[in-house]
Formats: sequence, structure tokens, C-alpha cells
Amino acid sequence: QNALAGLTCSLAMIPEAVSFAFVCGVNPLVGVWTTVIMGGVAALFGGRGGVMTGASGACAVVMVSLVMSKGPEYLPAGALLAGLFQICVGLLKGGKFIRLVPYPVSLGFVNGLAIVIAKAQWSHFNDPVTGQLLTGARGATMFGLTAVTAALIKLIPFITNAVPASLLSIVIVTVVAKVLKLPVTTLANMAGAETFKGGLSIIPSLTLPAVPFTLATLAEVLPYSITMAAVGLIESLLTLQLVDGLVDDGTQGSTSSECLGQGLANVASGLTGGMGGCALIGQTLININSGGTSRLAGVLMSFFLGVSIIACAPLLAGVPVATLVGLMFVVSYSTFSWSSLRVIKKIPVTDAVVVVLTSVITVWKDLAVAVVAGTILSALSFAWQQSQRVAVTSYTSDTRYAEALPRGDGELGADSKTYHINGYIFFGSSSNFQRAFDPTNDPRKLRRCFGKGERARESRLHPCSPLRAHAPALPHTGHVVMDFMEARVLDYTGMQAINQVCSRYGSQDKTVIIKHLSAECASMLRALNGKNAPYQAVVEDPSTDPKYDVAASRPTPKK
Repeated sequence: QNALAGLTCSLAMIPEAVSFAFVCGVNPLVGVWTTVIMGGVAALFGGRGGVMTGASGACAVVMVSLVMSKGPEYLPAGALLAGLFQICVGLLKGGKFIRLVPYPVSLGFVNGLAIVIAKAQWSHFNDPVTGQLLTGARGATMFGLTAVTAALIKLIPFITNAVPASLLSIVIVTVVAKVLKLPVTTLANMAGAETFKGGLSIIPSLTLPAVPFTLATLAEVLPYSITMAAVGLIESLLTLQLVDGLVDDGTQGSTSSECLGQGLANVASGLTGGMGGCALIGQTLININSGGTSRLAGVLMSFFLGVSIIACAPLLAGVPVATLVGLMFVVSYSTFSWSSLRVIKKIPVTDAVVVVLTSVITVWKDLAVAVVAGTILSALSFAWQQSQRVAVTSYTSDTRYAEALPRGDGELGADSKTYHINGYIFFGSSSNFQRAFDPTNDPRKLRRCFGKGERARESRLHPCSPLRAHAPALPHTGHVVMDFMEARVLDYTGMQAINQVCSRYGSQDKTVIIKHLSAECASMLRALNGKNAPYQAVVEDPSTDPKYDVAASRPTPKK
């Protein structure tokens, strides 16, 4: 199954590789050999088996401006430098951040990519000389063979699964076109006879890019390489996630290995005069649907494609483009998530907007911009929703934590107020959090001063509390308790919001007691305030206090 899947993919790679080479303005042979080299290297060193790599349209679109402005010799240099960047990302374990891409973004990416795949096929229905839509016998043949191929791919599985339907369909349509001598456009017509002449002379040699190795050259190539590296990794890692979901073999692909594999493949491509690329979701789906789930399928795809160009080029040259176009239309149909159209009215509006926006930008601009835009919109939507979910409730007459204060000759009485905070305290919710408190109207009953001989219960006080043994006499009026049992302080802004609320109470000569913070948060508050804490005490109880970390750097303690 893996061998047959590799053979099928090797055929499906050809029209795409040729088309992407045309996009970049280089010889079609460059695109084909890029796929041969990258496919094998990425299959051996990538994140998992089943992923197909080759010359990519997303990467080609990025590099076309460089080729037009500086010449085709700069293309391998850009691919080589992009590969080095990707290797660095792999070594730094940067691939794990693909987890931050939300599912609606992935859904939009898949739908947009399906449209891009289908859109790319329409150029084959135009006359290569006039650019007009094919008419007459040639037009009828092109449309007819495309439709027949797509129909065969869907019907053959009902008859047999011994041979991949896509491969058998290509063979049948090719034979029929030759026997009937139909006026078809073949791969030789599309890529030129030079591409399919065969022989060892067309094998690329291993050499450094023919560009000056100067800072000026680096400045020219660097922006394109960085963009290409980012686009390639995003598409490859999303494809990796897609394969993880499709192949139920109990394994998960390694994002770091995928980054390394793609980087090594691009470096190899650059050293052999290639154009660079990334994982291809369309061909990957062909491989998975044909039963190719191991690394062997990718290696054999590379082998079969290379052997086909060298030894079997004349036979390969006779394959009608129409049959490969039909195959890609089926891939496009299979790639599109049709279920998303049914559920789009049932999911939150913001998620629906993200799906549509990502799809539109993928078609209109490119994958990298679409994923970044979709992820940012999802993050802003999530932050806004969480910022509106901070609930603060309060009640009075709570003296259960009066013992945290220095004790005089009387009880604290009913003059107290407890605030229960529920939700996430972070940069988005800090304003709502602060507005929930009322320092001016909260408890204000004046109490007697405490003598120097009174000792606080240090076992119940946070180390940063100013209430230590032999504390100076301090007037204490009404006290306020902040209970964070149902809240989570997520960042530095959240901690600063707590400080600001406490400072407002302090300016009213009122006492604040804080309880049920995590140990991490309490420690960071101590580091933030030093000896000048605006609150009276932090009551710690390891048995009931929640446990979580704060996503902020530890500030330098005040002296």
C-alpha cells in the first residue's frame, strides 16, 4: 500500500511542481527536482510518516518577487537560508507553538486551501498561446477527461481496493487518450520536451548557489527567506496536525522533528539549485487516501518521481494533464470541510468570523497572513470574553479573619466586608475588577490603637505583611477581605490591579486582608511590594489555597 501510494503521489506531484516552477519563473525541471529531493529528505527526517513534501505554491508566491528583481540564481540561495531558519526553529523547539492556532483557524485554512487548489487547476483549461478558454475538440476533451477521471476515482473503490483508485484512473484515462488519439495536452506539452528527455544528464549537481556571498546579498535575500520559512513551517505543521487526526495509528507527529526535516529538505534543495517548498496538504491527502501512512511512502514517492524523470520520461510525458487536473479537483473536494457549512450557524459568531476570514485571506493573500490574522482575532475574542466574565460579589459582617490583625481589647464587630472574586484577573479584566470595589463607602468604623507589645499571629501572616512583632501603634478602621478562591490571577497586570485597589483602600485609612491566592501569586506580590505592601495581610492556608502559576516575570524586590 505504501509503495502504490508513493507511486500515485509521484504522478500527482508533477503538474503541481511544474505549475509552481512557472509561478517562480524558472525551468519546470527545477520544480520537479525540488520535489524529488525535498520529498525524500523530509520523509526521512520529518515529524511523522504520511506527510508529502515538495515544491509549494505558498513558497513560490513568496519568492517570485526575488526572482523577478535579482534573477533565478537567487532562488536557491533564498531556499537555503530559509532552511537554516527552519532548522533553528526546530532546535529551539519552536514548532510547539502551532498549538496556539485555534481550531477555527485550522478549519478556515483547510477550506481556503481547498479553494486555492481548485482555483489553480482552472489555468489548465486555457489555451497556452492565447490565454483564452479552450474550445472545440481540445476544450471538449479537456473537460471530458477531467470529469471522467474524477468520476472514476469515486467509482473504482466500489469495484476494487487492490490498487489506489487515483492511480488506476490515471492509467485508464491515459490509455484511452492514446488509443483514441484524442487532442489532449500532455505533461510534455506543458513542461517542454527537455524536461522529459531522461538520462543522467538532467540530475542536478550539488553546489553552492551562484550568488555573491556578501552582506548586500544577505540583505536582499533575508526578508524573502524569513517569510518563506514562516509560510513553509505553518503549512507543514498544520498538515502534520491534519495527518495526526486522519491516521489512527496511536502516534503523534513531532513538531520539532518536522521543523528540522523541512529545514534540512530546503537546505538540500538550495544546494542542488532547487526552489524550496514545504509539506503539501493536497498530495498528503492523496497519499493517506491511497493507504500511505509510513515514511516509506514519502521516500518511494521521491524515488519513483526521480526514476520516472530519468528512465521513464517518454512514458510519463504522455500522461494527459486533464487526468491530473481531475485528480486535484477530487482532492480539493475532499479537503474542503463541508461539515463547517452546517455548523457555522451553531457556533459562536466570533468563531464563524474567524473561519470565514481565514479562508478568504488564504485565497486572497497567503497562508501565513491568514493564520496570523485568524489567530490574533481568536486571541482578542477570547481575551474580551474572559474580561467580561469577572464577577465580584460582597457581603458584610465577616469577622472570621479578624485574627489576622493585631488584637486590642475589643472585637472587630460587624464593621467588615468580604468580596468574593470569580474569574480571570489579567490585562483584559483589570479595569472591570477595579471598578467592582467601593473604597469610599466600605466599612469605616474607627478602632483603638494597638500597643507595641501586641504580637501578630505570624504563622497566619504573609511574610511581606508589615504586622510583625512589636509593630508600632497603628490606627485600624473597618477592614475589607478579598477572597480569590474562585479567581485566577494570570499576569503582572492582574497583580498590579490588586495593588491599586488596596492602595485606594489605604488612602481611606482602611484595612485589606487578602486570602486564597496561590503560593506563586503571593510570592510575586511580595517581590513586587517589598516592605511597602498596600494591604494589611495575606492569609495563607496551603490546604485550601488554589495552586496555579502567574504568567509574568518576577519583578525585582523593592528594598
